[in-house]
Amino acid sequence: MLRRLLPLPFFLLATSLSAAQVTSIEPASGPTSGGTVVTLKGDFWPFSPATVRFGSALAPEAHFVDEHTLVVTTPAHLPGTSSISVFEYDLYSILQLPFTFVGPAPDALERVLLPLFTPPSVGAFGSMFHIDLRVRATSETKEVRIFGLSASCDYSCSNAANPADTALLLFYPYQPEVAPFQFTPNGTPGLFVYLTPEDVKYVAMNLRAYDSSRSLENFGTELPIVRDRDFVRNGPVTLIGIPTNLGFRNTLRIYATEGVTVTVTISDDVGTILRTITLPAGRNVFEPAYASFGDFGVNRGTARVKIEATELTNAAIWAFVSVTNNETQVITTITPFS
Repeated sequence: MLRRLLPLPFFLLATSLSAAQVTSIEPASGPTSGGTVVTLKGDFWPFSPATVRFGSALAPEAHFVDEHTLVVTTPAHLPGTSSISVFEYDLYSILQLPFTFVGPAPDALERVLLPLFTPPSVGAFGSMFHIDLRVRATSETKEVRIFGLSASCDYSCSNAANPADTALLLFYPYQPEVAPFQFTPNGTPGLFVYLTPEDVKYVAMNLRAYDSSRSLENFGTELPIVRDRDFVRNGPVTLIGIPTNLGFRNTLRIYATEGVTVTVTISDDVGTILRTITLPAGRNVFEPAYASFGDFGVNRGTARVKIEATELTNAAIWAFVSVTNNETQVITTITPFS
């Protein structure tokens, strides 16, 4: 078994150090909910406790039967194929045989929506909009992992071949905060990331949109970061107070946890506009179903929007309206009550 000796304080900084020869892993797949008992056969150092990670997720239990057998219980994990890392005192190994997690995103992880996570884009009237994400750990003693995010794509990204095996790790004193320039947006209108309910308590995030083309410094507009509990299930999403005069332009952005068709009802001082919109399913658990809509009519007074699924569905829905001032390019966000 090929190993590399590492000083203990650098465990958390290790990336891909040395590949270990392991004779077998049984079984090689299991549910995303975790709890699968996996037997690893190979050459181990059974005289000290072992710590095992599947990707970035810590296994809740690992013990040696003998120097050739390590028994591990899988953690909850996002779907996909994961590398397995073994830490034995000051020995660190990455196993060559992967483990595949099968099924939906586990209930043990909370889904959080970043409704915009795109590269800089050109808007109307010469504007250039940027999206800035900033993340910080709020505990000086606890590690925080955000699955689906990586800083600067140094090792992997949320749009990599295996995004389920990626996680942004925040911990003191090495990396308590990640600044906007360190993130590489994935180019999709929205991004789902995942945290454990415990980690949610120890992380702060904000998301801002700003126009870099303005002559004066523009600090930007705060965009909502949406927890799964704020999504609406089996009911309408309602937005109120949307202007329709010529001084503004509006964009309704709709998100869902799976593909769904919705009816959008816009009521204003003139009457009612009805639209049926289909949100295509995302390509993986990190990409929400998404659609946008901008035809609110002109000079119809203050509008109200109601969004509801056209039929019974398991999809959860959330939406917001961005209102842009045509003269100043200042953005206001209108969100549902939650």
